[in-house]
Amino acid sequence: MLEVQDLWPDSVAASGMSATSALSRILGPICNFVYRRAAFVFGQSEGMTARLVERGVSSERADVFFNWADEEAARPNGLYDVAMLNFEGRFNFVYAGNLGTVQALETLVEAAHLVAREVPHVQLTLIGNGTERMRLENLVRDLGASNIQICDGIPPSHIGDVLAAADVLVAHLKDDPLFQITIPSKTQFYLAMGKPILIGVSGAAAQIVTEAGAGIAVPPEDVDALSKAMLHLASLRQGELDAMGVRGRRAYDTRFAFNSTVSRIAGQINRVMEAECR
Repeated sequence: MLEVQDLWPDSVAASGMSATSALSRILGPICNFVYRRAAFVFGQSEGMTARLVERGVSSERADVFFNWADEEAARPNGLYDVAMLNFEGRFNFVYAGNLGTVQALETLVEAAHLVAREVPHVQLTLIGNGTERMRLENLVRDLGASNIQICDGIPPSHIGDVLAAADVLVAHLKDDPLFQITIPSKTQFYLAMGKPILIGVSGAAAQIVTEAGAGIAVPPEDVDALSKAMLHLASLRQGELDAMGVRGRRAYDTRFAFNSTVSRIAGQINRVMEAECR
């Protein structure tokens, strides 16, 4: 049984790293062979599962495997001193995760810089490490963006304190067709945190957030749309923001919680086992 979190070789090509075209041509037939030979295949979204079927997996041997959040980590526990992040007196947008190429976080930096011209107390905090961190730090310095800070990664056991102190949680991926069928794992984690979400991703992840009424989705790599969404969220009353968070947590509990997802997987495992034993 195979669980597919990243669709290969598509995700390799989307990474933008050198020599990926040649590598994708080699990986493609290998991956298709593995997908077709598995007794059962789970994709992490409806779109990914549909793509696997297009690539030769029988629809009777395919299902959706939604990720769940680390539900213990998705809550404040008092282990981290949030005062170190200078959130006080600010409206805080927080991104936590990889600072890599596929996240295209320069879009967030440029949007937050624009917003500060109209609402100086808006602050963007990027938390994490990755191949693009130095470039992002240079961009912040070149823009003179005093309302943007980039901080080292925080252990999962502490991140709940930070995200709970944020006003809005942010997710973003570059504009690539692959990401229309990919649900970043932070989508479920942000929903579980019960905070408003601003997501710059098209497709499945954006649909989850908007259908839940948990936040705002904007097109990826669109600085103007992102800055307008930030301005709008910063203008809302606290009660409206809280209601978004409540709806997000409700959507998580209903659709993505550990127990419901594992029950679905167990059912398919039992079905495959029974078929093998006949």
